[in-house]
Amino acid sequence: MELVRLIDSLSDPGAYCYPVDFVEVRHTHISVVFLAGHYVFKVKKPVDLGFVDFTTLEKRRYFCQEEVRLNRRLAPTIYLGVVPITRTTQGVEMEGQGDIVEWAVKMVRLPEKFTLEQHLLRNEIGPVLMDVLARKIADFHKHAEFGSRIAAFGRFDVVARNARENFEQSAPLLGVTLSQPVLERLGTLTEQTLALIRPLIEARALRGVPREGHGDLHLEHIYYYPKQMPPGDLVIIDCVEFNERFRNADPVADMAFLVMDLCFHGRQDLAKVFAAEYFRTSGDIEGPSLLDFYTSYRAAVRAKVEGFESLENEVPESERRMAQARAKAHWLLALSTLEKPKKQTLRASDWRPTRHGKIHTCRRITRRQLLSDPVRSGSQGAGRPQPPHLGS
Repeated sequence: MELVRLIDSLSDPGAYCYPVDFVEVRHTHISVVFLAGHYVFKVKKPVDLGFVDFTTLEKRRYFCQEEVRLNRRLAPTIYLGVVPITRTTQGVEMEGQGDIVEWAVKMVRLPEKFTLEQHLLRNEIGPVLMDVLARKIADFHKHAEFGSRIAAFGRFDVVARNARENFEQSAPLLGVTLSQPVLERLGTLTEQTLALIRPLIEARALRGVPREGHGDLHLEHIYYYPKQMPPGDLVIIDCVEFNERFRNADPVADMAFLVMDLCFHGRQDLAKVFAAEYFRTSGDIEGPSLLDFYTSYRAAVRAKVEGFESLENEVPESERRMAQARAKAHWLLALSTLEKPKKQTLRASDWRPTRHGKIHTCRRITRRQLLSDPVRSGSQGAGRPQPPHLGS
C-alpha cells in the first residue's frame, strides 16, 4: 500500500480497535510512528538507503520482529509485539482482520517528559544519574552477546568502512546540510585518526571485545523515572535492529553515542562524568583512546540521518527545517571533535570532571565562529538555519 495513503488512513482515530481521541504522527528517516492513546505503533518505511533495506513487506515484518526481540533486552515490558495492519470493507485497520497490507511494532506509550533530553532541558540531570546510567550501560555490555561472529564486526576494515560510508552516503546532502570543505576536512581527519588507532581496534576485535550493543544510545531513547525503583527507573528503547554492522561493535562505539549527544546539548561536563564512570566500571583502560574517534563517528551518523530526514517529502516542512539545522550542527560536532589537539596518552583516570566542566572529546564553539567560518558552519549561502545548542 502506498505510504502516503497508509499514513492518511492510520491518522484517523477510527482505524484503531480501542477508543482513541487523537493520533499524533511522527517521522524518522526510516519509520512512521503513530501515537494513539496509551500505545505507539511504529511502521517501517519502504526505503533502501544503502545501510537499511525495507523494500519488501517480508523484510519489514522480519525487522519488526527483530526490533521487538532486541529492545526487550533493555525495555522488557515496553515492546508488546508485532501486529498486522489490514484492509477491510470499512478501510484500513490497525490490528484488524482481513488482508494484511503492512506490519507494525506495538509499544506502550512512554511520557515524553521522562526522556533524558527533557530532563536535561529542565536542568534535572546531575553527576549522580550519569554514574548510575554509566553502570547500567557497562553492565549491559558485560552481559551482551559476544563471540567470533560479533567480533568480526569490530575488525578494522569494518570500522573503517562504517566511517567512510557516512561520507559516501551523504553525497546527496552536499549543499543542503554539508559543504564540500567540511566533508573533505572531516574525511582527512577521520583517515588520520583511523591510522593511529588501527592497531588497538584490531587487537580488541581479536580478543573478542565487541558486543551486540544498542547502536543508538541518545538522550531521546533513554527514559528516567525518578520515583521508580531500579531497574525500572531507567528504560532504554529504540536500538538498531536494521543492520547488524551498526549494532555489533566495540562497546566504546556504543557508549560514545551518549557522550556525543550530551556534548551536542552543551553538557560536556556530564559527558565527562558518564565516560569516567563507564570506563571505571567496565575496567576498560584502553577505551579512552578510542573515544574521540567514535564520538566523531556518532555525530556524523546523526548528521547523515537528520540530513536524509530533511529531504523526505512526507515529513512536514517545519520538521524538515529542524532536521536540516540539527544535521548541520552534528557535522560541526563531528569535525570539532577531531580537529583539536589531543593528549599523547589517555587513561581512564583522565576522565575526572574539572572545575571548569570541560571534556576533551568536545569543544564549545561560539555563535560568532559559527556565523563567520563557512568551513565549520557548512553553509552554502545566506539564510540557512544555524546549528542549535553549541553556542556559548
